[in-house]
Amino acid sequence: MTKLFRLLLVATCFPMVLCPPAFAQKSGPPDPNASLQEILDWLKANIPYSYVQPQNRERTALRREAISHVRAKGCRLNYEITSDSFPTGPPGSTDYEDVRQSAERQQWAVDLAGLNPSLIKFETSKQEDRPPRIRFSSFDPNDPNVTSQLKKDGVTVFVNYSNKAIWHSDRMGDHAVREEFVGASTFAVKDEVKGRKIVSALIHAAELCRQAKPVKPNP
Repeated sequence: MTKLFRLLLVATCFPMVLCPPAFAQKSGPPDPNASLQEILDWLKANIPYSYVQPQNRERTALRREAISHVRAKGCRLNYEITSDSFPTGPPGSTDYEDVRQSAERQQWAVDLAGLNPSLIKFETSKQEDRPPRIRFSSFDPNDPNVTSQLKKDGVTVFVNYSNKAIWHSDRMGDHAVREEFVGASTFAVKDEVKGRKIVSALIHAAELCRQAKPVKPNP
């Protein structure tokens, strides 16, 4: 074996020994003792996901959804969810204009310090052709506004509850649909294994952010 060949062999094999741990650090579960920045970096690498599902029972159109452009700064997590449809049936079986107009773009901004860690959960799919999802909420039973409503109404369903921790804007086709704060939201994940890792990372990030920036109750 020539000296040059030995050098090429070492140069080729050496990275193969070092690279798997670095890759595992991104795709494997985040370290329980990781810093906030490390957790956010892990979330940015693991939240993006896209999938395709039938848009109607006849399956004359498919809908493609993707979560992307995940960004994080401090305790603020931003991402986009885009979805669009495309026909699968023969010409005339689907209204192409309706399909085009159904393209949707959502922009989300989440203040991790405002989330309730106990309400960040993995949800299995109840439909075979739908992916599982992660649900998170800012609902806080200790919020004075919540307490006052409970005293007034006894049992209250907080459909529009929000402590301004979860914001989103929604566009359908060329038209702006809404821009508002909401009390809860979801996004799709590939499978249960990946989903539960993301849940653990989100809970850890929310807890670290709440420690760094305690949520102040509304006056």
